[in-house]
Amino acid sequence: MEKLLQQRQQYIKKHFQESESDQEKYQKILSFGKRLPLLELEHREARYQVPGCQSLLYLRTEQTHEGLLTFSAYSDALISKGLTAIVIYLYNALPAETILSSKTTLIEDLQIQGGLSLHRSNGLANIYLKIKKDAIIYLN
Repeated sequence: MEKLLQQRQQYIKKHFQESESDQEKYQKILSFGKRLPLLELEHREARYQVPGCQSLLYLRTEQTHEGLLTFSAYSDALISKGLTAIVIYLYNALPAETILSSKTTLIEDLQIQGGLSLHRSNGLANIYLKIKKDAIIYLN
């Protein structure tokens, strides 16, 4: 599973390396947002809300019968939707152990954090944190 995570990181890095400007990177973030596994309306409740985000963001984690974690999300902002979709793409359908042991530097490698507002950077960190916390819950 670690190899799958590395392949996903490489795919995203390659996708963003083709960008020559911050504007192109933002367009790629927005395009990822269109792939976001949508969280149904009935699950947009406080327990799934990601704190510290500039926009309204919900992230739900479920575990399959095979023990893999899957994610769905909703955001009312396009950039948040795209950033969430990137993180979900990385971790979706992986076991909790792989998620918890991963030491990804993908966001730093993409060099997009410098162009994000402080609130968006905090929101991105909180997306990672929520996924890690949920992985701990499903680990037991």
